[in-house]
Amino acid sequence: MKKALFLVLAAALAACGEVATEGGAPAPAGTVLPAETEDLLLRLKAVFQENREVDLLETVLLFSLQADPEAETGKVGDYLEYKVQEVRKRIPEGASLRDKIAAINLELFRSKTPIAVAPLELDRIDADTFYLDRVVARRAGDVFGTGILYLLLCQKFDVTARLAHIRSHYFVRVTGPKGETMNLDLLRGGEAENEE
Repeated sequence: MKKALFLVLAAALAACGEVATEGGAPAPAGTVLPAETEDLLLRLKAVFQENREVDLLETVLLFSLQADPEAETGKVGDYLEYKVQEVRKRIPEGASLRDKIAAINLELFRSKTPIAVAPLELDRIDADTFYLDRVVARRAGDVFGTGILYLLLCQKFDVTARLAHIRSHYFVRVTGPKGETMNLDLLRGGEAENEE
């Protein structure tokens, strides 16, 4: 069931055109979903189309609660607020996009409380590595789970970012004010892979 939920989420991302899909389809065709999952996928689609009317944090926590009704989602907001305060301390006055990305990277991956990042293994999906409440509790996750956390921090600092993937490798794609993009590899501490 865990793998099915993840594949459904990945399929929703691909269906809304917000992911780079080089390689196979992320979910089997003809998957029948419960009504509450369909509703959640509509919310996710809106989030990943950068619809500001849908709250990303609320949506991913709903996804966690659907998988585990006893998920400790309240701690995620507290953790996120703490990280926002710490990132804010690292951002200089009049910060550029690169300054903001550097501050987020330092806080997430090289602070006193770093997040450990692992590759996503579709053949061995572990809910502890991609549901946001569990990523925060364990301070560890796969590139998908930590990618969501990264997007949430980007939102707080007006950085336009989205999850993208090539096969099962997820990364964060940041778009600058002039349309330039950077692909940030979370497995390498948010290091920019390439720029366009």
